[in-house]
Amino acid sequence: MRYLLIPTFVLIAIFLTTSHVQAQEVEVLKVENASAFATSAGQKNGAVFLKLVNHYNETIRLVSVSTDVSDTTELHTMSMEGDMMQMRKVDGFDIAPHDELKLEPSGNHIMLMGLKAPLESGKTFPIRLNFADDKKLNVEVSVVAPGSVPAEGSASDAHSHH
Repeated sequence: MRYLLIPTFVLIAIFLTTSHVQAQEVEVLKVENASAFATSAGQKNGAVFLKLVNHYNETIRLVSVSTDVSDTTELHTMSMEGDMMQMRKVDGFDIAPHDELKLEPSGNHIMLMGLKAPLESGKTFPIRLNFADDKKLNVEVSVVAPGSVPAEGSASDAHSHH
């Protein structure tokens, strides 16, 4: 009887430890609908759009993005100045706790400058989001027809666990 109790206690201990670890693994950073518009052969620039949701209890700061599809990648903001739309490079975007950052056409976005090849509709490419705390998040970007967006919950979704 004693020989049966020891394995039972070991199994219970393993189950409780595993359950505790799984309960602590909380999704803290989520990327949704990462997309870029398809480009033509002569087009040298493109942009990436996505939604970044911060489930951390502290502000996070996106400071840069890297990818192999372009020579340079910059974070940009767009605003109206008079009747002119102005695009400017920024040093980063802060995302408050339990808030989100939307990078979208005619707004904040990731600029791809010096495309090495056209972005083809239906294809994907990787980017890496770099944060001020040295965390990095790899994201797969879906290339879509100009004016469209990928479906919610598409393959471009990425998650980071803390």
